[in-house]
Amino acid sequence: MKGALENDVEESVATYIFDLMEKFAGYGFNKSHSAAYALVSYQTAWLKAHYPAEFMAAVLSADMDNTEKVVMLIDDCRQLGLTIVPPDINQSEYRFTVNEDGHIVYGMGAIKGAGEAILNLFTEERVANGNYKSLANLCERISAQKINKRIMETLIKAGAFDNTGFNRHSLMEFLPEALRMSSQFHRDQGFGQSDLFGGAMAIEDDSHVCPHLEEWPERERLQLEKVSLGLYLTGHPINEYKAELKQFVSHRLIDLVEDDSQKKHNKTPIIIAGLVSDIRFQTTDRGKRAFIQLDDQSAYYETMIFNDVLEQYEDLIVKDEVLIIEGKLNTDWSGNTRLRVEVLHDINSARNTFARRLRVTVNQAKHSNTFNENAQEQLEHLFTTQEPTSCPIVIEYKTNSVTANIQLGPTYQAPLYEDSIKQMIKYFGENTVHVEY
Repeated sequence: MKGALENDVEESVATYIFDLMEKFAGYGFNKSHSAAYALVSYQTAWLKAHYPAEFMAAVLSADMDNTEKVVMLIDDCRQLGLTIVPPDINQSEYRFTVNEDGHIVYGMGAIKGAGEAILNLFTEERVANGNYKSLANLCERISAQKINKRIMETLIKAGAFDNTGFNRHSLMEFLPEALRMSSQFHRDQGFGQSDLFGGAMAIEDDSHVCPHLEEWPERERLQLEKVSLGLYLTGHPINEYKAELKQFVSHRLIDLVEDDSQKKHNKTPIIIAGLVSDIRFQTTDRGKRAFIQLDDQSAYYETMIFNDVLEQYEDLIVKDEVLIIEGKLNTDWSGNTRLRVEVLHDINSARNTFARRLRVTVNQAKHSNTFNENAQEQLEHLFTTQEPTSCPIVIEYKTNSVTANIQLGPTYQAPLYEDSIKQMIKYFGENTVHVEY
């Protein structure tokens, strides 16, 4: 004010201008700051538009220690039509990269528990002496003192050796023997000895020493993958139910995450679904409440369930199982949007609540040996349930010349529970049993 008065500016005018400046400083940038942001925004948008794979690989590398961010960014990649190559000991580097096909190669640095030094050592050896032929070949080429069982188990579970010819279950069983052979090989090398029985040669190739085992069940394989990566990459347990959920779920989780502070909601009814990835319980003066983190492959979303709802549905909240939530979105005075949970379902109760019909496709040519003159007995065996349902059953019967929809009478009950659905799929075949909503 003193300086303004010395420059013949009236006190009231100076006060008004300084008040405006103070107000603007609460939300605005000066011109040089705004210009710099505008330029960076333009450059970033240009790179994402013209080099989307390289751009997303760089962004993933910058946030690869933040699992929740990686989940959202990988979904962005899929929305952009970009292919994510899973971790590969012969392709991956420490950071996310782009291969010759324009695909993003998963960075091994995003694998949990794998240190940068050892991963860079793997990469340097590969660049210097060519791709690894097998798990044993890697153990031979890397000093036994520098690798350990924990790191190798993590890489196997993450899928880094999937392209070496053996599945993850077989490689995990073979790992202790591979490490033993590696230790012996390097010890012999140190003494200048050769194995009379060709042990050093055998380590070059797994084919005669690695057991040929069936791969783990899909759910177990994906669960171990998530332990290593922090997310499901080569599949997702919810994919098994995606076609069904899409018919009655109103929002993906990414919709709620992105719209959380942008839209105003006044008791907007929604239905969401996801795999329960984390559960936390808390006891308060008003009773017990739960914080549930859901994962539907597009994002993670955490919501709170109050005591009244929790008491009614707590048995449905199971980690790594699908949970369907009915509730209302509401935006409070502070601008925060919250989901008020009202009803919970597991996949079985959701089917019984929302299903309109059970449709089974029977192809005369394909099912002639199984769906024959004993059809009535077979149907009675398959379409029975201890708990009556109101869901009708429609047989879509196909021949070479005609298709007929046959609705079964009330004698037959639609078994909508998971075990029954799997039994029908086993009998009729894949893609023949559909729950319609």
